[in-house]
This record gives sequence, structure tokens and C-alpha cells, in this order.
Amino acid sequence: MCRSETLLEVLSYLPLRSRVNLSSTCKQLHSLTFNSPTLWRNILFPNDDHTITDEVVANLVPKIIRCDAVKVLTLDGVSLTELGILELLDHFGHSIEHLELSFHHNSSLAMEEQLIERLSRHLEIFVLALGLQQKFDNIPPTFGEYRDNDTGYFRQTYHLLDGYPKIDVNDFVRHFETHGLPTQLDDPPLPQLISVRILSNEPEAYTNNIKKLRVLLAYLAGQDLAKVATIRPPVPPPVPTPVSTPTWTAPHPHYLETTLRPVEARSENTRKYVIDAASPCMPPHF
Repeated sequence: MCRSETLLEVLSYLPLRSRVNLSSTCKQLHSLTFNSPTLWRNILFPNDDHTITDEVVANLVPKIIRCDAVKVLTLDGVSLTELGILELLDHFGHSIEHLELSFHHNSSLAMEEQLIERLSRHLEIFVLALGLQQKFDNIPPTFGEYRDNDTGYFRQTYHLLDGYPKIDVNDFVRHFETHGLPTQLDDPPLPQLISVRILSNEPEAYTNNIKKLRVLLAYLAGQDLAKVATIRPPVPPPVPTPVSTPTWTAPHPHYLETTLRPVEARSENTRKYVIDAASPCMPPHF
């Protein structure tokens, strides 16, 4: 094994922060770290690490080589805002297959929108912008272009926001068809995405936003929502129960299966519920 391979082997066992710190010790390590796709196959930020902020992502992500090796993105208990999440999706969205998002209720925002609400709102506008551009055969915006000009895209899609957002996939399809927008993207920004896991410590308060996120992410992954829309009323979700020990949760029998694998429920120091990535409002394989 040559020296570079040995260094890569060592780096692969280091947590994110140690890996980045070590890369700053010399030019060779810096180049090796950020130009080696295998090191970034799974972008796993430390759980509940509140030092992972938008600023950290803005400094770290541009250094990492754009490649198809990154398949998993896990964001659990980090201090990112919706803008930080959009930046990660902009850089790695083309190759991500598995996405995990965690939303913790912030009591200090009692009079303001929570993160899940803000992210849902931005993705709603982004989805409308993509559909509108495809309708007129224009080049669609990227996550990054939307993030840098979200106000402009809001103005561009303002006339489409009447009666929007939609929670159920059937309503989503009706809204898009009413405005002549495509129910499937030709060039989706998340083309490889096949499963989504959403964790929350306030699942009952976030039910509608979770449903919206599933519909929006399915659309961004290239699913044809018109093909999976049904005329039957949605089945209410089962009442979530707190997780105390690691378990495997199978999809609810009345739900469309929306993930290729069972959902793993993890125990945490604080109460956390796992929202099974299966829902009557989402297409199969999601």
C-alpha cells in the first residue's frame, strides 16, 4: 500500500471535524482530503453537534470535489438553517440516494416559523419555479441559484401561490394541472434519491409539513406524481410512540410503501419520534 493509500485509510476512520483539522496541516493532506471522493461517500455530520452551522457548511462544502460518490446525507441535530440545507443539496443533490432530516422544536421561535416550516416554504417555491421553467422550455434553476435569489423566484411564482401549498399528492397534482405545470420534471435536481427519513421530537405538530416535504422531495427526485395520485381519501397516520430502545419500524399496512428499507428508530437522550418514511401521499420507492 502506497503512502497516499495509507493516509486515505487513516482519514477514512476520522470523524468529520478531525478530518478537516488534519487536512489543514499541510498542502498534501489538504489536496488528498478534498480531492478523494471515497472520503465523502457518506456525509455524516456528528449527531446533535450544534457547532455545525451554515458558516461551517459554506466553508467546508466548496472544498469537496463534486463527484457521484456521495450517496448519503444525514442531518440530525445540527444547527443548520434552510439555507445551509439548500447549499448541501446544491453540491451533493445529483448523487444523494438517502436523505435524513431531523427537526427539533425550538421554543424560542414561538412567534416565528420553525425550521421545518421554513424549509417547506422554500421548497414549495423552488418546485413551482422548476415547473414554470419547464413549462416554457427554460433552463431550470439549481438549488444554489434559488438560494441566492429566493426573493426573485418568489415574485416569479407569486401568481401560482393562490391555493398553495398542497399537502396531499392529489391536491398537488390538481394544482399543477390547473396551471398547466408538469407533474414530472425532465431534469430533476435529486435524480438518485430513493429514500427519505424524517425525525422529529414534535411529530404531531409537524404532520402537515412532513407530508408536504415528502411530496416536494418526490417531485424533486423526478417522480411522476400524476401516476401515483389516487382518488381515495388519505389514511390518517398512526399515533407515534416515543422510542426508548433501538427498533425497526415497518411501514403501516394501509400506507403506500415509500422506502426500500425498514426505518430504523434510534434512542436519544431527549424524546424523539421517528416518522416512518411511508405515507399515503407519496409514491412508491420513496
